[in-house]
Amino acid sequence: MLPEFPALKLELMKIASVTIRRMVRASDPILAQVRTFTQHEGLNLRYERLQAAPIESGPQRIRIPVELRPEEVPTLVGELFAAKLDGMAKVLVRQEMKHLFDKVEHDSKEVGTALDAGGKPLTGEVLLDALSLAQEEFDEDGRSHSQIVIHPDMAPALKRAGEEIENDPALKQRQEEILERKRNEWRARESNRKLVD
Repeated sequence: MLPEFPALKLELMKIASVTIRRMVRASDPILAQVRTFTQHEGLNLRYERLQAAPIESGPQRIRIPVELRPEEVPTLVGELFAAKLDGMAKVLVRQEMKHLFDKVEHDSKEVGTALDAGGKPLTGEVLLDALSLAQEEFDEDGRSHSQIVIHPDMAPALKRAGEEIENDPALKQRQEEILERKRNEWRARESNRKLVD
């Protein structure tokens, strides 16, 4: 029987976990922006939303299949080990992105910020309809921090919609009105924030 090395095994698992997490953050710009924290106590998480009831949820299980053949073990170091971890990180990215978009879709429908364009193409009008539903964040100078996440295939349509807004005085005026309303909403949220002692 081969000897067990539990301390070494635990240390390798920690290294692999941290490395995979770094690879995930480096490989996806959306996940790289999601703030994370370690929850040291309890199994559930509770957070409040502005336009709906608070959410209480537990951890979501994500599984990564790992296959190691006995003949791989002696040579699974350096670049081969990094390649194995990279493959695991890619699976994790796909699972986390699916969970993220499913959650955003569910919650936006629940709070009324989802927009169904009814099969219409993305136009300046539809884009402004969507922007009017979204919560905006601003910096101290009043510049928006918000970003639009789209499928790469939608980039040309988004560009055309943006150009349509810029070139149509009525749409440009509506955009300015939406942004001003969003700035006022943001100021109200900031002034009502609970500060921690």
